Amino acid sequence: MYGVKTSDCFLKGTRGRVAWLLAFVVSLASCREHRQVCEGEGCAAVAVDDGGTGMAGSPTGLEGNAGAGGADTLPECSRDVQCDNGLVCDGAEQCTNGRCEAGQALKCAYDTRCVEQGAERCVYETSSPWLLAMTPERVMALRLAELAAGHVTMIPLVERESHQAFVGFGGAFFSPNGQFALVASGEEQFGSSYRLARFGAGLPRVGDILDLPNWGRYWDAPQFQADSSRVRIVDRHSGSYVVDLTRDPAVTKRQDVDDPAWRTGACNDGKSSLRVDDDYLVYVDTVEDGITTTRQLGEHHYDDREHYYEISPDGRFVLLTSDEFLAEVPEVMLTYCSGDPRTLEFDDAFDGELSPDLKLLWLSLNDGGQRVVSIEDLSAPVEVWASSAAEDVDGARFTPDSRRLLFEAAEGANEPSVHVVDLSSAELEAHDLGLVPGVELFYTGDAALLAIDASLEGRVRYFWQSLSSTEPPRLVLERTTSQASEFSRGFLEEGSFFVERSADEHVEIFTLRLAADGFELTSLATFEGVQTGAVEMAPDHSGVLVEASTNFIDNKLYWVALSPDGVAGEPLLLLERASSFGFQREAL
Repeated sequence: MYGVKTSDCFLKGTRGRVAWLLAFVVSLASCREHRQVCEGEGCAAVAVDDGGTGMAGSPTGLEGNAGAGGADTLPECSRDVQCDNGLVCDGAEQCTNGRCEAGQALKCAYDTRCVEQGAERCVYETSSPWLLAMTPERVMALRLAELAAGHVTMIPLVERESHQAFVGFGGAFFSPNGQFALVASGEEQFGSSYRLARFGAGLPRVGDILDLPNWGRYWDAPQFQADSSRVRIVDRHSGSYVVDLTRDPAVTKRQDVDDPAWRTGACNDGKSSLRVDDDYLVYVDTVEDGITTTRQLGEHHYDDREHYYEISPDGRFVLLTSDEFLAEVPEVMLTYCSGDPRTLEFDDAFDGELSPDLKLLWLSLNDGGQRVVSIEDLSAPVEVWASSAAEDVDGARFTPDSRRLLFEAAEGANEPSVHVVDLSSAELEAHDLGLVPGVELFYTGDAALLAIDASLEGRVRYFWQSLSSTEPPRLVLERTTSQASEFSRGFLEEGSFFVERSADEHVEIFTLRLAADGFELTSLATFEGVQTGAVEMAPDHSGVLVEASTNFIDNKLYWVALSPDGVAGEPLLLLERASSFGFQREAL
C-alpha cells in the first residue's frame, strides 16, 4: 500500500540526539504541509492543499469528495502504484495522464457483497446451511434461507458431460463440521470419482482432489475424521488414500499400495483404521511415524452374513457380534478402535447394541435373557440391568436419549408385546406397554411413543403411549390403505413429522403434535402415482425434500415448505432430473 510515510520525511544521516530532535521537528512540520507518495528508497513530495475538498486525509485522495475543483484536485502521479489506496472492493486505481483515477468496483454474484477482511472476498451478510442438488450433468447449490423464503434460483457449481446411464454426478458426503463435502460421480465402465466442495462465508467451491485417481472403484462411503481435518477414501482398484483437508488445495497421501485388504472405516485417533483381510478376519492397523502396527480382533471369520462388525459413530469403539452360537470364540466383543488393547468379551451373548450416548451396551444372551452393562471404562464394566431368560427377549433398542430400553418379550404362555425399562430410575423394573411386536415405534423425545401398527391388511392404526405410564396405548387415528405401508423412522427424532410410503405408489407427509390426550396428526402433502427415493427434512425443519419418479430414472425433486404452525405449502418442483441431494446440517 502506498501513502504517507512520516519516517521517510526525517533527515537521514544525522548524528547525535540534538541533531536528531531538530531533524524530527523540522520534518514533522514539513510533513504537515506535504503529502508523501513513497516509492522505493526515496520520497517524492506532492503538495496537497485541502482547500475544503476533504481529500487530504486518504492515502490517494480517492476516498473523499472531489468538490468543485473536479479533476484538477486529483493527486498527481507517474505510475499506477502511486494511486493504490490499499483496498480491493473498489477496484484497481490507475494513473491516467498524470492523475489518479478511481477503479471499477468488484462485482459479487448471487447477493454476496465484497468485504476487505477475511479469507473470502465475496460473502453473504447472514449465514445459512446449503442444499447441494445434482443432475447427472451438473452440481448446483441453494442456500436454505433462500429456499425457505420461496426463492429457488439454483447456483451452478460444476458441470460435466453425461451420455450414458450410471455416468454423472450422484451423491454428496458432508464432513462432520459441514465445511467440506465429497461429491461422487459415476464414470464409464462402472468406475467412480470424487470432487471436493468447500464451504465458507461465500459461494461454495468445487474442484478436483490432487493425487486422487479420477477413475476408481470408490464403493465404500468416505470416512471423515471426527474433527473434519482428514478423510479416508478407499479405492478397491488401487488402494486407500488419506486427504488432508486443512490444506488448500488438499494434500492426498496413498496408503496400502500393496495391501489387497480393504478398509471399512477410520478410528477417531487419526492414526488407526479397521481392516478386513482375505480370510475375513478383522484387524485394526495403526500408522505412526511410517510404521504400521496391527491388532487382530477376535477369532471370528466374517465369511457369511451371520457375523457383524461396526465402528461406533464417534469412531471410538468396534463392536463385533454373531447370530449363532460358536462355543470356541467369544460371541460379542467390544474394543477400542485404536491401538488401545482393552477389550470386553462376552461368550454368553450373541448380539449387542450400543446406546446413542455410547455409555451402555445391551446384550442378548444365549439363554434368552438380556442385560445392559456400563462401558465408560472397558477395564471395569458394571452391570446396570438384567432380565430373566424366561422372557424370550427380542428386538431391543435404546431411546435416543439413552435413558430407556424398548424390547419385545413374552412371559410364559402370553403373547409377545413391547416392554420398556427406565435405566435412569432406581427401580429398574420393566413394564408392558401393551403394543404388539412388529409395530413401528417413533420416540418423540418427550417420554412418549407414536406406535404405528400396519400388521392388519388394509388398515393402519396410530397409537399414543406414554413410556412412564402403565395404561394401555390410546388409539389416535385409523386409516385404510390398499397395500402395506412403510414409515420414515427417525424423522420424529429430528422434528415433528413423518412420511408414510405405501406399495400402491402413495406418499403422504404428516405433521405430529403433542396434545393433552395424545397426538394430533395432520396430513401436509400427498404424492400419488410415484415411487419415492430419498425423503429428507431440512436441518431447520423449514421443509421437506421429496425425490419422486415414475420410472426410477427421471427423478423429480420437490420442496414442501413447513410453517411453524404446521401448515404446508404446495409442493414446489426444484429439478426435473435429480440424481441426488444433500443438506449441510449447520451454517458456518
